[in-house]
Amino acid sequence: MQESVDSSFKNFNEFFIRKLKPEARPIDMNSDSLISLGDGRILAYENIDLNKIVQVKGFTYSLKELTGESDISNKYKDGTCLILRLCPTDYHRFHFVDSGVCEKNNRISGDYYSVNPIALKKIPELYCRNKREWSLFHSENFGDILYVEVGATCVGTIVQTYLTNVAVKKALKKATSSLAAPQ
Repeated sequence: MQESVDSSFKNFNEFFIRKLKPEARPIDMNSDSLISLGDGRILAYENIDLNKIVQVKGFTYSLKELTGESDISNKYKDGTCLILRLCPTDYHRFHFVDSGVCEKNNRISGDYYSVNPIALKKIPELYCRNKREWSLFHSENFGDILYVEVGATCVGTIVQTYLTNVAVKKALKKATSSLAAPQ
């Protein structure tokens, strides 16, 4: 809580999307450094198979099913996949990993299944069935990056906070996710 700008929250949602003090997350502004897009557990996979993207709990799905777009998905054949897994106690704001320009956000309607291990075993390709949003980011130093945000139980809102096709700086807030009711 010492990293938070304010520690008096009226509800859990305020805690969920709390603002952090600038010094809480020092940012490496070196152009060769790709920063984390947020707090949480990061998994990395290289040379990805577009038909078997690894889920957080070891299940697989295709990138085309996740985005609903084969043209976008095909650009990332044999690329690198970074997965950020957030828990309820994590800071739920996402940031740009580099300076660049982000295209429009694409929303895909879906459910709000829990992403706990029991649900993942019972619901095939759960991440492709939950509400999700994706956007293409043209990074200055790392090429095109596909951002995909996935909702889950109680995470009914993803709010994009950037302006489409306008230059952004590394570490600028891209989106927040909150506990608000599904829209």
